[in-house]
Amino acid sequence: MDIACSENGVLFTVKVVPNSSKNSIEGILDGMLKVKIASVPEKGKANKTLKEFLAKKIGVKPKDIDIISGQSNAVKKVKVENISLEKFLSGIDI
Repeated sequence: MDIACSENGVLFTVKVVPNSSKNSIEGILDGMLKVKIASVPEKGKANKTLKEFLAKKIGVKPKDIDIISGQSNAVKKVKVENISLEKFLSGIDI
């Protein structure tokens, strides 16, 4: 998985599959974290659910997660602040 580290967080790419039966991390696909989201991709619902799901999984607040690019795309660049690489990797458990 392609991950860039900053002094207080991580930056990575996510492939989001909306309209899934449940929220889950499915593993790595072409260097991206593949995440299934139960929300529909309209009016930011899937993005909000993605942030809340990832925050719960890795132990940060949703405000610490920012979608840098791909707001209306299945492939998104995501930045998580206030987390170490080790804590991030153990949280996503892949």
